[in-house]
Amino acid sequence: AHMATLATQAGARIGTVRAFEKTQHQASTDSLTGLINRRTLEVKIRELLQASTPFALAVADLDKFKSINDTYGHEAGDRALRLFSQTAGAALREGDLLARWGGEEFTIILPGIDRHQAVEVLDRIRHSLEAAHSGAHPRFTVSFGVTDTAIAVSIEQLLQIADAGLYRSK
Repeated sequence: AHMATLATQAGARIGTVRAFEKTQHQASTDSLTGLINRRTLEVKIRELLQASTPFALAVADLDKFKSINDTYGHEAGDRALRLFSQTAGAALREGDLLARWGGEEFTIILPGIDRHQAVEVLDRIRHSLEAAHSGAHPRFTVSFGVTDTAIAVSIEQLLQIADAGLYRSK
């Protein structure tokens, strides 16, 4: 009887832990792309800044995304977001971070490199995206803005500088 009670209690605890892990995963990731979300990335950026780890920060925006949604429907827009997520993720190094920031905007953290080196990574993403296009969705491009921790030391400053570069790029 004791063993049965213990087994029941252990099973209930395991169920609770699994439910908690699932909830944590849902709260930290974007359900459409599977990438980490804005909140999770902000925590990781703060950790890098507190550890004085140099990094480049890039913001990416899918060009003419509204037109894709309006012309081909939201499912085509969703496919474009997933294609970019998969293509960009495959082009990054282990330890780099890719997050869906919101809408069609993404943020990339590249630890240990500066903005000049980051441009090479972003070009690799751009070329990989171009090669990844198939007939399953409309073609699209991506624009980037980039900065690094040699220029700015807060999340707000980094994002402001990268956003300004993104708008110049568009």
